[in-house]
Amino acid sequence: MRSCIAAASSASPGSSPGQPIWDLTGAKFGPFGGQVFLGAVTDVLLRVDLEKVAGAYQGAAFPFLRGQGLRIGGMHNAFGPDGAIYIAQTVRGWMPTEGNEGIQRIAWNGENPTEVQTLRLTDKGFALRFTEAMGESAGDAKNYQVRRFQYNYHPQDGSLRIKQVDVPITLAQLRSDGRALDLELLELQPSYIYEVVVGKNVVSRAGRPVLNPTGYYTLNRLR
Repeated sequence: MRSCIAAASSASPGSSPGQPIWDLTGAKFGPFGGQVFLGAVTDVLLRVDLEKVAGAYQGAAFPFLRGQGLRIGGMHNAFGPDGAIYIAQTVRGWMPTEGNEGIQRIAWNGENPTEVQTLRLTDKGFALRFTEAMGESAGDAKNYQVRRFQYNYHPQDGSLRIKQVDVPITLAQLRSDGRALDLELLELQPSYIYEVVVGKNVVSRAGRPVLNPTGYYTLNRLR
């Protein structure tokens, strides 16, 4: 299996996530220490950045690895002593796998990825922190898109997006280090999922695009 960081994709998150595990490897899995990783029934590995707001945890989910040889059914996961993720895969007959289940190992290749490292709530919008310094294009509000939506929570399996609207961005301010970015929005409302998309024109100072440019922040409580 290739490195989960170098091979990461920009696809949207999968469905029916499996066991969450915390990266306590001491940087053996890249620049995501303390964050949560989990597989899903679909062929995706997700990364979650949590924070505590008004006494409760909430945060953002990012697609991290999809396809590229990753099998479906990542229900049980664990970090090994080597810092790699071991994913035990089964779908228990929910869908055909042609016997393609088992255990896969995903290891970091040692290269620093260009990613949104954290996505945190502010009083006026969101604060993004990148894993490396970004170019001037990262400071242009036109290079981002934010929309909010909800899901129906009901006994049926799954839900389409409901109440989806675009949220205007009033300011994008890139800090001098090139890694911290403040996005201010026209408004913030709780009880929505906010989809934050980094545009294709946003690249690092070395010219590398963001590998997974979409984050999904579940906003339960405002600051």
